[in-house]
Amino acid sequence: MNFPTVAQVKAHIRVEIDDEEDDLIQEYIESAILMISRYINQKIYENEVPPEESNGTIFDVTMRQALYLIVGEWYRYRENTSTSDMHPLSNGVKQLLDPIRKRNA
Repeated sequence: MNFPTVAQVKAHIRVEIDDEEDDLIQEYIESAILMISRYINQKIYENEVPPEESNGTIFDVTMRQALYLIVGEWYRYRENTSTSDMHPLSNGVKQLLDPIRKRNA
């Protein structure tokens, strides 16, 4: 499954501004993919895991939904100035990702 495009994410989070926010949303997408990868302890690939990669997984619909939730929250609360209000991952994101998370022994 391909990573979501800026247009897909904008539709999901209901952003109707044409191009003003595209760079920001693209950075959120890339950061969310990295955050998901770190949380599940696997490198995420868009379409195919290279044969030499022993700890990789393909981006799937569960990760897509988690990404939408993460980016939506970051976009909505981007003016947060207090770190006490910030949570790395919401419970909804964790519920999506926990079943595919590799636990370190």
